[in-house]
Amino acid sequence: MLLYFIFLFLGLIAFLFTLYEVSKDDTLFIRKNVTLDNLFTLAFFTVGIGLLFARIFYVLVDFSLTYLNPLVFFLIMYYPGLSFPGGLTAAAVFLLFYARRKKMPLGHTFDFFGISLLSAMPFGYIATMFLNSFNPFQHVFLPVVVAVLYGIGVSI
Repeated sequence: MLLYFIFLFLGLIAFLFTLYEVSKDDTLFIRKNVTLDNLFTLAFFTVGIGLLFARIFYVLVDFSLTYLNPLVFFLIMYYPGLSFPGGLTAAAVFLLFYARRKKMPLGHTFDFFGISLLSAMPFGYIATMFLNSFNPFQHVFLPVVVAVLYGIGVSI
């Protein structure tokens, strides 16, 4: 279980590093007066909202009476489970509203966050392999899909 959180933390570090590298000297962000502090504030808020709603969506989909206890809901170490689609959807909606409110360039912000997410996805994929028993047919196509999406994102 500890390896699960280590790889999730490594994914967060990869996400933040990629976001820093792609946005540090961007001329559109400089012209729109968007600093790295603004982007990293948005990144930490987005990650927090994404994790919270990933847990909420997981609890709603795989419902059990034990999750009605608020302490059990927040003890991810003992009752693991996050939902990638729920977290991604909530993070994207939050990113849309926050970036629009702060008058950040939406397309550019989504592009940079998308490329950063693609660099963090392999770590989350490895982390889920520690939780589930290994099924070779379940884990065949995801590395190929991640590599292709990352290649498309980098080439744009």
